Amino acid sequence: MARRHWLLAGPSFAAMVGCASIDSTSAPQARAQSPDSLAIRRLEIAAPIADVSAAPVATAAPTKVLSVTLDAVLQLAECQNPSLAIAREKVNQAYAEHDLAAKSWLPDVSVGAGYYRHEGGIQLQEGPLIRSSTGAAIAGMDAAIKIDPRSVAFAKLDAARRLKQSQGEYKKLSTDVLLDAAGTYIDLLAAQSGLALARSMEDDLNALHARAEKLAELERGARVEVVRIESERSGQAQLTRKLEGQVRSASAKLAYLLGLDPCTELVPADTELIAFPLANADAPVCDLVAQALAAGPGVKELEAILCLIQQ
Repeated sequence: MARRHWLLAGPSFAAMVGCASIDSTSAPQARAQSPDSLAIRRLEIAAPIADVSAAPVATAAPTKVLSVTLDAVLQLAECQNPSLAIAREKVNQAYAEHDLAAKSWLPDVSVGAGYYRHEGGIQLQEGPLIRSSTGAAIAGMDAAIKIDPRSVAFAKLDAARRLKQSQGEYKKLSTDVLLDAAGTYIDLLAAQSGLALARSMEDDLNALHARAEKLAELERGARVEVVRIESERSGQAQLTRKLEGQVRSASAKLAYLLGLDPCTELVPADTELIAFPLANADAPVCDLVAQALAAGPGVKELEAILCLIQQ
């Protein structure tokens, strides 16, 4: 009986001393605790974990709102697009190489002192081999002139070809970038218009739902209309979220094409687009193909390259 008293007194003595370890002798005391005390103990243990998880979250970078028009989009795409900037530098390099090749008809003149050195074996007329180490210097200056008309002609032809090729690539890339930027701006404008219309319809559905709720309080049969309007509201909310995603996607793509900050939010300043003809759509297909082959991007430069090769 005395031994049992010592076992029960062991945990209390450990608590008085301040010992943090828990041995098997604390089992009777744990079984004697009530469910409420255990719940309080669990909350005390879980509290520090909740404090650690409540760490401050870094705030996102502020978004810059920029209003643009179609004219501004075309100008920025031509001036600030990184791909077009690289293509322009290639054209400038081709111009520099063309100017350098135009002066290649000048002969290469080398002026300096002459010095000849021989180290190794020499065979005499009689047949024996001897080892010699000789050197000779030329008094005064030594001038050497070299000119190759064939290499000069080829250098001029190659420089002209690369110039036409770089110009054609720049024109083709410029056309593609401007067309992509204009199309993205039209997509952004269409998504913005659709989003405004979707939000207007969502407000109308909310007002109609409130009226249906009041009617359902008077007539229980009108509860069917409330459920139907709620389903319509859910579908309209999904459409609104989809249009918001399209607006963000088109804005991010347009900012990339214009070389702007990725955090920039572009908002179209035009309320609607006015149709302006770029080509006669009523013309026959053969005429349109002939026009593209005659004035398409890079076609004239390719014809110039073929003429240079034939010459």
